[in-house]
Amino acid sequence: MLKSRLNLLLLAQFATVSILPAVAANNNVTLGGHTVIVNRAGLNGQSVDDYTATIQGNLDNALVQAKTHSASALHVATVKGSPIITLAGYKIVTVDRTNAKLAKTTPTVLASRWAAAIRKELGNTSEVNDYIAQLQGDNSASSGNGGDSAQAAAPPTAPPMIQATTQVGAAYNSPPPAYNAPQPQMTVAAPLQARVVYAPAGMSIPLTLQTSLSTQAAQPGDLVQAIVSQDIELGNGRIAAGSTVSGTVTDAESGRRLDRSGSLSIKFTSLRTADGIETPIAGHLVGGIGKYADSNGGEGDTIHAETMKNKLESAALRGAVGAGTGAALGTAVGAVADGGHGAGRGAWSGAAIGAGAGVVDSLLVRKAADVVIKSGTAMQLQLDEPMSLTYPPQ
Repeated sequence: MLKSRLNLLLLAQFATVSILPAVAANNNVTLGGHTVIVNRAGLNGQSVDDYTATIQGNLDNALVQAKTHSASALHVATVKGSPIITLAGYKIVTVDRTNAKLAKTTPTVLASRWAAAIRKELGNTSEVNDYIAQLQGDNSASSGNGGDSAQAAAPPTAPPMIQATTQVGAAYNSPPPAYNAPQPQMTVAAPLQARVVYAPAGMSIPLTLQTSLSTQAAQPGDLVQAIVSQDIELGNGRIAAGSTVSGTVTDAESGRRLDRSGSLSIKFTSLRTADGIETPIAGHLVGGIGKYADSNGGEGDTIHAETMKNKLESAALRGAVGAGTGAALGTAVGAVADGGHGAGRGAWSGAAIGAGAGVVDSLLVRKAADVVIKSGTAMQLQLDEPMSLTYPPQ
């Protein structure tokens, strides 16, 4: 008897230990019955189980909403240092550092492993289609592993006939037997999730300015708007032509005396698509705006009315005009003063005086130019950071 009890106790302990792997399996994200992601950590205050459920929901939603389920539709984008796995633009999971650390690897390597596992399962088209059918509540789909199809529901049974009796009044007053018609099966659809498309850092967006600008009137804080001038394809989506890019004037200096040319600084901060969704952006102007160059050799947000080359060319032109006028006047004065013998010396002196006066007028006296940009001017915005565009569920 004692030996039997000990055997039962050992068997109970073994059963308890064997349950642990099954509990850990709850942290697996599956596709068609196969594990594709093993989540080991919570995120943003969620427990491990809750975050696993979130990832599973994201994957299910992507499968239901995506128009294609091919392996080529799965991508890994890096946004602010964190790899993000998407299917046809729908986010599945952000591979965090905690998960990578617990897996004894880096987020990039772990993202590659998870993505490879998902791609492998996406290659089994029949299993994927059956799984999607189950998510959508179609129980007539067969299992991808050759299992039996769901049994068809039996036809409804007609209500039984009421037998005639001699007690006509009692039969008339008796309630008819209940007719239990089969009820439609209720299914819970996968939660709708917005589709996210990522634009990489370094991508250029062609814009057309919609706001006229002038350093004579512009003030810091003034709104500046432009529209995307052509469609930009992003693989899983696009930035449509006509989307609005908004920003502000961050600095404005009008042209002043002493040849201080006008300058204008602009910073674009958001993009709004036709559906009204606004996305933050970080970028800079490339090549200035129109005829105005920027101050950082093609990679800045401050433009100037004149470059140093323009100033020197203008000064040289004015000096030449002054030199010609001075030469003519010097020739006449020299000839009269020296009885015709000082004409050469007078011309030379007049040229020097005239040239000096022209340069002084150019660099010191005249008011420098202002920045004046008309609406409709073309420009280029280059992204400094990846941009994530969110589209409503389809």
